[in-house]
Amino acid sequence: MEKELARYAVDVLKDLVRINTNAVEKSGYKDVVDFLLPKFEEIGVDAKVVGKEVPNIVAKMDVGAEKDVAIVSHYDVVPAEGPWTIDNITFDLFDPVEHNGKIYGRYQWLLGIFRI
Repeated sequence: MEKELARYAVDVLKDLVRINTNAVEKSGYKDVVDFLLPKFEEIGVDAKVVGKEVPNIVAKMDVGAEKDVAIVSHYDVVPAEGPWTIDNITFDLFDPVEHNGKIYGRYQWLLGIFRI
């Protein structure tokens, strides 16, 4: 079960990396929201969209813990250029590659996790 969950998480992350968000063109935001909302629903997370021009997701899941964890991300990034080469493997920025236990690709979100 743990391996299946880990594989699922990796696959979701790779699919997310394939979505090109761009701060200059203000593009890809709705694609991210459209991708993530059903994923939250699948795992029982209450999620809603706020904002129109730049939609954001506010999601909550009560697991009965004494403390809360806030995960804050930002998906508004500058255009990327590629391809990239790592360990003599050349790949497209938006087609993530698994190599030596890591995933390489352009990740559109800056992510912070805070314990409250």
